[in-house]
Amino acid sequence: MLLIASDMKSTEGIRLAFKFGDWSPTQAQWMLASRCIQSEEKDRIGKFVFKKDAKAAMAGRLLLRKVVSDHLDIPYQAIKFSRSEKGKPMLTNPLPDGYIKDFSVNISHAGDWTVLAASFDSPVGVDVMDINAPRGSQAVSEFFRLMKRQFTPIEWTFIQGATSGSKQMARFYRHWCLKESYVKALGEGIGYDLQKIEFRCVSEDLHVGHMVTDTGIYLNGKQDVNWLFEESMIDTCHCVATAINTEKKNATYSPVSFKEINFEELLRTAVPFLEEDLSYWTAFNQKQERPGVRLALLISKVRSLMNKLNSVGEIESPCLTPSNVWNQGVKIQSRS
Repeated sequence: MLLIASDMKSTEGIRLAFKFGDWSPTQAQWMLASRCIQSEEKDRIGKFVFKKDAKAAMAGRLLLRKVVSDHLDIPYQAIKFSRSEKGKPMLTNPLPDGYIKDFSVNISHAGDWTVLAASFDSPVGVDVMDINAPRGSQAVSEFFRLMKRQFTPIEWTFIQGATSGSKQMARFYRHWCLKESYVKALGEGIGYDLQKIEFRCVSEDLHVGHMVTDTGIYLNGKQDVNWLFEESMIDTCHCVATAINTEKKNATYSPVSFKEINFEELLRTAVPFLEEDLSYWTAFNQKQERPGVRLALLISKVRSLMNKLNSVGEIESPCLTPSNVWNQGVKIQSRS
């Protein structure tokens, strides 16, 4: 959890979104971005195999630094992040007296978007998901079978009550967003038992340009009224959920909509502090944007094998994410 000055607490919160899927970095842009993050972050991003993943991670680091620079009294080049044991970014800068430990920030990326949510007075978590099934994926019914243990009977009734496979997938990813946003707000790891969390949706479907906040959370069957969930479609293919603990919120709290920013806005207050590195651009420019056909076929074969092993009980996978059920069937994916 980050820190914020007490006299800034009147702001309801921050919601930012950057569409990295539409970003084709020029040499100047990528080199500038790489000079505005910590060297260890730069090295980690450089290890991604595909441009898509590197862009998503770069956007996440820059969003974090932008929010801290814009709202905390820390020079951009002096901002220092570390990671917790669970991989969560942590601000390590010492702050002067008068600052309190109540500023929470969280990021997520999936599909074409990297999103950030921040709260000035309570824990917050955010998650974004692409609601479309990946190319070459198995049938929706088979996907749901593999993911059965991640949702409660009430949740499955709502998900499968939609009138088409695509709408069922949208409801599935909506629930996944809700669960991940809550777990991330708690600061828990990927092993959290999702069966303990149940969401009951009042609004049947999400729509672009409209936010809903009427979904309730039930923990072990009992409603927890201290959590608010802001849900919306950030575009026609991506849903986003923000979990906010409302114990410190007053009755006049207003939900906060996401604001899309472009590259220039993302780096408007940035101050480059690393040396120029042409080789970093060269390495990035040589990468493929995303997996090609051959790799996709290999992933499909691996997925088929894993499904067979699962069917005879040779692999126990109690905690799966949608992306890895589609792609591999075993390893859980962590998206910070």
